[in-house]
Amino acid sequence: MTRENPVLQKELRSIFFPAKQTVAQRKLQRTVAGVTAAAIYAAVLLAMREILKGMPDPTTHQTAWYVLYGILMGIQGIVLLAAPLTRLPATISREREKQTWNALLLSRLSPETILGGKYAAGLVSSLTALLFFLPLTVLAATLGGVPVFNVGLGMVVLTAMAAMLSMTSLYASWKQETTVKANNEAGLWMLGLVFGAAGVWGLGSLVWGVI
Repeated sequence: MTRENPVLQKELRSIFFPAKQTVAQRKLQRTVAGVTAAAIYAAVLLAMREILKGMPDPTTHQTAWYVLYGILMGIQGIVLLAAPLTRLPATISREREKQTWNALLLSRLSPETILGGKYAAGLVSSLTALLFFLPLTVLAATLGGVPVFNVGLGMVVLTAMAAMLSMTSLYASWKQETTVKANNEAGLWMLGLVFGAAGVWGLGSLVWGVI
């Protein structure tokens, strides 16, 4: 798919291999990212070790890992809410501001290829957060006794949320003429989806409780 879509190739290169960066800068960036990731993992595991030391009853250790799993899933949800807003609202509006959007539309590429490439690149960027947290999430779920089905369902929900928010962010970028307006509309979409989902959840819980 990547080779068949030049827009997707271009967007992915701009995300992971910025043209303004030298090879040395890219290596430094990757090194810093790797060290930061290792430090985060080490800090979480060391904190868990200290917490478990203070829990003399071994039967409560599973609960501690279960709580960590819930915290990690919540963090991933927050990250996936914010990730589409960092890039996708500007992906089309910035092309308009640079006056390159019309040239792209007049090229041999179909509108589906252009929009699909931009959407897929933004979604890949958002889902990178899931890959970062995945090993620690699986460890916490395993030691916390979380059923495999629940873990899989949680990942599916997070992926669906990222896909939906990426779509609304791209729509805002297509609709608005400037990047500022696109960012504002994408933010409103995000707030609407978050509070709407919370409202539906609360209403469903109320109805279920009444029943």
